[in-house]
Amino acid sequence: VRNNDDENVADDGADQEENQNRNEVKVQVRPPRVIEDGIKIRAFKKWEMSWNNYAAITGLNKKPNSSKLSTFWSYCSDNFLNRIIYAIGIPQDTTDALETVIEKIRSYLKDQRSVVVDRYDLMRKRQDDGEDFDDFLVKLRELAEDADLEHMGKDEWLSTLIVCGINDEETRSELLSKKPALNLDDTINLCRNNEKGDRDNDDMARSKTVAAASKNTGD
Repeated sequence: VRNNDDENVADDGADQEENQNRNEVKVQVRPPRVIEDGIKIRAFKKWEMSWNNYAAITGLNKKPNSSKLSTFWSYCSDNFLNRIIYAIGIPQDTTDALETVIEKIRSYLKDQRSVVVDRYDLMRKRQDDGEDFDDFLVKLRELAEDADLEHMGKDEWLSTLIVCGINDEETRSELLSKKPALNLDDTINLCRNNEKGDRDNDDMARSKTVAAASKNTGD
């Protein structure tokens, strides 16, 4: 027969175990790194995963928006905070929801790199010598995500194949530098116009050579 003292001891033991488990959870919480200026979109997406885990474990996501924003600002370096305020246009006293602030930052970072470059890198990706297949697959899927492969239509594929397949490196560099990315029609027109310009320059150079030769012969 169990007496009250035994039950109390059992309850105390259960409480201690629960408190210990809670403390272990708290110890295991790893805060996200401070966001430095110059972060790229892929790194920011990984940072978001760390932030979401941190907010969920610590209960931050259940706190008022003002608390979430204050905590978020504390994980931004001074230079990155200046970029948020002056380049992205989000004041530090914004009343926007934190999710909206993060979405604006994500969109800004995504616009800093042309999707044409991401698609070009994806098409050129090859497994390195000695590289494990899974490591190659991870990199390939990261590139596919950057390239927005899931939403690429016929026109986007044709534009990408043009960029990858043309011989003129100057035209390719011009296409890769366009922000926002050119649509298919504009991509085709740029290639045609550059090719025509090269032909015209060649014709002019030949004409000058012939004219100079004729002049020298006449002399």
